Amino acid sequence: MNYKYFILILGSLLITINGSKCKKVINSDAVYIFDDLQTKEYKQILNETSTLYFRFCQPILKCPEITFNTFAVIINNEGKLDQQCISLINTDSYFADSFELINQDKSNEGVQAEFNNTLNGFYVKYVLYCQDQQEGLKILDISYDKNKQFYTIEMEADNGCPLVLFSQIVQFLNDNNKFLSAILIMIGLTECLMGKQILKPTLFIFGYLIGFFFALYISSEIDLGDNPFFLWLTLIIAVLIGAFAGGLSMHLDKIGIVAIGIGLGVVLSLLLWNALLVQFVTSQYLLYSIMLVFSFGCTALSFRLFDHLIIFSTSFLGSYLVFKGIGLIAGGFPSEIKNISGNSDYRYYIYFTGIIILACSGIYYQYKQWGQKIITYDEIVQSVMNGNQSNEVKDSLLNDPQNDQDQIELKEIQEKSDIKGFQ
Repeated sequence: MNYKYFILILGSLLITINGSKCKKVINSDAVYIFDDLQTKEYKQILNETSTLYFRFCQPILKCPEITFNTFAVIINNEGKLDQQCISLINTDSYFADSFELINQDKSNEGVQAEFNNTLNGFYVKYVLYCQDQQEGLKILDISYDKNKQFYTIEMEADNGCPLVLFSQIVQFLNDNNKFLSAILIMIGLTECLMGKQILKPTLFIFGYLIGFFFALYISSEIDLGDNPFFLWLTLIIAVLIGAFAGGLSMHLDKIGIVAIGIGLGVVLSLLLWNALLVQFVTSQYLLYSIMLVFSFGCTALSFRLFDHLIIFSTSFLGSYLVFKGIGLIAGGFPSEIKNISGNSDYRYYIYFTGIIILACSGIYYQYKQWGQKIITYDEIVQSVMNGNQSNEVKDSLLNDPQNDQDQIELKEIQEKSDIKGFQ
């Protein structure tokens, strides 16, 4: 299973929760957050005349004569007429991007970054050791190599420890694929057999997935460069758009109906593509066209036969998830991310047959349990306009407690009548 999207979503959520603007993702594995460090300006007296000031992610503003952004300066004779400011950094790059691991084999040892001022030849190196018990920054040592004009600032803080190691998450998922498989199978069976009964959660799931993956697709067509900030921002926006679309699907009937139609169209398109068409053609535009046609057709049908489509959609989606879960262990189930390249594993046809059989079983079961009353879109609107009140017109005699005798006679007539549906 490809866990890339799961990891990216998790990372974006973690950074969203932390409200981070000063962060670094190293080796696509470890996330470091420096937010609380950037709120302070750090000071270290070097000698009787010189003082070092440095910050994280925020420029030093003590020297108005320095016109560019700098994160570290040395001020000689501070507060006197002959005060002199020496900038150690004159970079325009994103501050946190410069950080790398102190030890490439140990993410929890700490991070370091080297900066320089190309105008005067000074260098400064931030070395931030991991100390999870140290809240706030503690300066350990400041050294200076006069020949190289090189300052080294050694510090320790809990910010030097990774917030999360994605490699550990991936390893956990790989080691526990049976657990993930069980979750997918349980969710799939629930949707397959009870999708119509748990309508609102189902509508949210369909809407969320459509909104999230549509936002990711749009962002993939835009050149965002290599700055990780834009990657995280894109993923955060995709998560929010997905949640927004899920909420709309759950609370607005038309949006929910469209989501159900699109969901069924996409699932049927993937099944048809992997089982048949991909053997003859691998054009991504053809796959997108098939998805568009199927989604449009299913959406149009769902406006007239909503109950039919909700049963079909949840049965096929649930069946798909069940065999996706089985495929995590047995292998041979194609990746949705790599569908364009096709499927060459014969085992998929076993999965395909199983998906069809289970989906048909789910359709039969849901019709038997909850499909006696098939509603259309017009009936949904009418129900909403009437405040979800029943449209049935009942005989007032049956509702009048003073007419007990008439009620008894009417019941006797009804029992003797051979006319079906007589009320």
